[in-house]
Amino acid sequence: MRQGWFRDVLVLVAILALFAILTGYQIKLPGLYYDEALDAVPAMQILQGQKVELVRQGGIRLGNHAFPLMAMDYVGAVNTYALLPFFALLGVKVSSLRLLPIAGGALTLILTYLLTKELFRRNVAIVSILLLAVHPSFVFWTRQGIYVTSLMSVLLMGSLLALIRWRRQRRDSYLYLASLLLGLGLSSKILFLWFIIALGLIYLAVASYVSRVSRLKETESNLGSHTLSLLDHNWGPWAISATIFLAGAAMILIYNIKTRGTLIALSQNLGTTGYGVSNSNFFANLTTRLDNFKVLIEGNFFWYLGGIFSAWLYPGAFGAAIIIILVIWLARREARAQGYEPLLLLGFVGLVVIQSMVTISDLWATHFYSLLPLAAMIMALSLHGLHRFVPQRLPSLLWLGVILFLFGQSLYVDMQYHRALKETGGRRTHSDAIYRLASYLEERRESQPWVMDWGIQKSVVILTQGRVNPVEIFQYAPQPDINFTNWLYGAMANPQNLYLFHSGDATVFPRYPAFEAMARQLNKEIVLEKTVTERDGTPLFLVYSVK
Repeated sequence: MRQGWFRDVLVLVAILALFAILTGYQIKLPGLYYDEALDAVPAMQILQGQKVELVRQGGIRLGNHAFPLMAMDYVGAVNTYALLPFFALLGVKVSSLRLLPIAGGALTLILTYLLTKELFRRNVAIVSILLLAVHPSFVFWTRQGIYVTSLMSVLLMGSLLALIRWRRQRRDSYLYLASLLLGLGLSSKILFLWFIIALGLIYLAVASYVSRVSRLKETESNLGSHTLSLLDHNWGPWAISATIFLAGAAMILIYNIKTRGTLIALSQNLGTTGYGVSNSNFFANLTTRLDNFKVLIEGNFFWYLGGIFSAWLYPGAFGAAIIIILVIWLARREARAQGYEPLLLLGFVGLVVIQSMVTISDLWATHFYSLLPLAAMIMALSLHGLHRFVPQRLPSLLWLGVILFLFGQSLYVDMQYHRALKETGGRRTHSDAIYRLASYLEERRESQPWVMDWGIQKSVVILTQGRVNPVEIFQYAPQPDINFTNWLYGAMANPQNLYLFHSGDATVFPRYPAFEAMARQLNKEIVLEKTVTERDGTPLFLVYSVK
């Protein structure tokens, strides 16, 4: 047993080392994205003793210090507090910021291994993390922090592992740990509710089945030695668990008690979201979500790294994996005797995808990032099933060849993305041109330029460690209102002010026409002070003054 344990550790270390190389290489590229920096700004402000920006002024105040509860109305400050030791030890910079999600990705691999080994077999666990560690979506979303949800996969896989061990070892401490992680998951982002609801529905389904079997005077062993038996009439641990869950979810709960911010965002976007998604259009949304999942599995989301490359075999292989698992489980008594976990795994993923048809933002593939470990488990489980349960067993060399081909295709796509990234430095809102803009503003000793578009301010604050703190006045709306006009009128009174725009198709909120109209009204001249380009010379940032 000791030899097997040592072998497992060696394999895990080798896979983690490969993952670290793939995610750590060119760690400063692409450029620091706005949503990456969003929850890093309060962490920097806490460490530097600066005034902390609070969403809707909803924070916790201790003496003269304020601590944030949320980074946005529906995104908690979990990442903010997790970043504190990284910034404290390594400094406020892009590499230390990105080491947090990379460390989270490594922990996700470890948890995936432990969970898969607990549910199935050691070889399934090894194949799962081998496929996950090199998958393009996991590598490149992890290294950039998946915007503001980088730790959700850790919280999900950790809570699932704790719940499994709770039921198998009958130790309530695992239930309490799972409750804390689920609460923190809800605090991290409201969409974590999809995972909580999916777990709840699976609990009810299995508990109902156990109850029905009990009424037929059959024992719980009919579910198989590894099945999740969830019927428990001891309410004491449940009460403690609920309390711990509320403690984990305290950020979002206190925030809404103080500001109702999340509730307001939900009510305003429940019908049609600010991004134009109609939540009543279920079939169209489901079609989009299935396409999102295909993008996730294929790994071709990353145009902004300099190209679109695909692990083209994966979508078909994943679809086949689902069919293989279902067929083997239904056709082979030996497979059914080992438990219902394969069905529960598929059911959990399916429930999350179905719930995702309803959103308060947009239908983005990034929302499925936390399902990647489960997708890898499904792929590995299907290969194991083919190898073990089919009448004519898949020859070992062929079985190994399929695994190596999937692994090799992912690794090749990773190399293509890294090669493109080295050439381009990232495109548009992910371009490393943001570094050159931040340097220019520091050289100009411009502490408070006026930002006229989304995607600039947070990144500049982190890159200059707060020495440049741009003022955003563009407003999150198709057209600016009277406040924008008033702010612009006041700003143009000072000829030293600089105004930051995106160029052309990189613009999110077009404000230049209003800017030009105000300058004309005040009889002033617009002067282009600086054009900051991407590596290939494409203009990205335009810096203006008004004389």
